[in-house]
Amino acid sequence: MLAGATLAMFGGALAGCKPDVMTAGGSGEAPEPEAPGAATSYAVSVTASLLDPVSPVTQEQVRGWFGEAVAEDARFRLVDEGAEGPRSATVKVDYRANYKDVADGSGQIVGSVFIHAVLTLRPPNKRPEVFRAEAFVGEALSSAGDPKEGLAKLAKSVVREIGENLTAQVQMRHGTDAELLALLNKESPEILGLAIEASRERGLKQAAPRLKALLKHPERDVVNRAASALGDLGSRDVVPALIDAGSRVEPVDRLPVLYALGELGGPEAVLYLETLSESVTDPTVQRAARSALERARGPKK
Repeated sequence: MLAGATLAMFGGALAGCKPDVMTAGGSGEAPEPEAPGAATSYAVSVTASLLDPVSPVTQEQVRGWFGEAVAEDARFRLVDEGAEGPRSATVKVDYRANYKDVADGSGQIVGSVFIHAVLTLRPPNKRPEVFRAEAFVGEALSSAGDPKEGLAKLAKSVVREIGENLTAQVQMRHGTDAELLALLNKESPEILGLAIEASRERGLKQAAPRLKALLKHPERDVVNRAASALGDLGSRDVVPALIDAGSRVEPVDRLPVLYALGELGGPEAVLYLETLSESVTDPTVQRAARSALERARGPKK
């Protein structure tokens, strides 16, 4: 994630969230997804619209950067004209990009970039699926160079990150297991979080080693998602790593770890849960620890 950025992603890969559906009759029914790994290629076209009257960053630049980012996914083939019909995809990008002097007499110039992108995928014999991502970034530009060049560099990096996020969402829904596992090696916490949930939904037990490694990720949300997923995908050999992850945070932040320990069970998990349930004072954590302990002592599938 870029410094100072906020990113939101929506789409078929989100746990418990269906992709938007576009149908001629306005039906709200979600389409049946392609089988993961279905080898469908798409002709994709990109349009860019500037939301402000003027910007040093042109629509053609944004369109080109986004096209490059999307085309890095082998399932997309970039075309100049609007792609329509089965096996096509369109990307609509709305953006703002500008810079200004900071009003404090320092002479510092700050660039700001806002991107909202919508990728519409038209699988064969299926209703269209819609994936969205947006980001806002504010960053100080180098005072030594041309601010227009600095802004263009910043905008390109944001566009490429958004493009990567959109194609990642498509991979999570339609990609192979190998593609999904590769997403668990990404740096972006947003992609990691969604890839963890997608792995969990698929029951992808091959993800367990990478999920175990993510228990040491600096972002707590990534750790929590990985811990919860290990409860469904892991085996008892990850219990020590889960206990270690739980010991590094306050008790109230251990709930995903407690869930996983309850699901996996085993002597180490039982001992940890017994100790925690008797020593913790927070009622929410105590209830979670006791519930997990009951499950840990019970029969396993």
